Amino acid sequence: MDSANSIYFLTAVKKWYIGPSIGSSSRGIERISNRTGNDYWYEWDGSKWIAANQVQLKCIDQIECSCKNLDISGFDFHGLRHGLYVAQNTVLHGRKCFSVKHKLV
Repeated sequence: MDSANSIYFLTAVKKWYIGPSIGSSSRGIERISNRTGNDYWYEWDGSKWIAANQVQLKCIDQIECSCKNLDISGFDFHGLRHGLYVAQNTVLHGRKCFSVKHKLV
């Protein structure tokens, strides 16, 4: 399995990251959830963080209260991170981690 991109949660900063390795602070994409329940996605354009308003994250194959797979798309600067992510056996800070299975081109 290609693990070049992973989705994971870092408790210390209370953000979901899409980055090269689970647990790393290195990332190109992050999601912030605020107290009102709104989620905001941001992507690094090479010099600054910009809002990524077109992001779509879909749960695929939901089993009980858990997603088995995630499909993500809608980034302007990180299209190579679009694709299907599969739940891993890795749990970081009490949350599942996902690694890319199939990249959309």
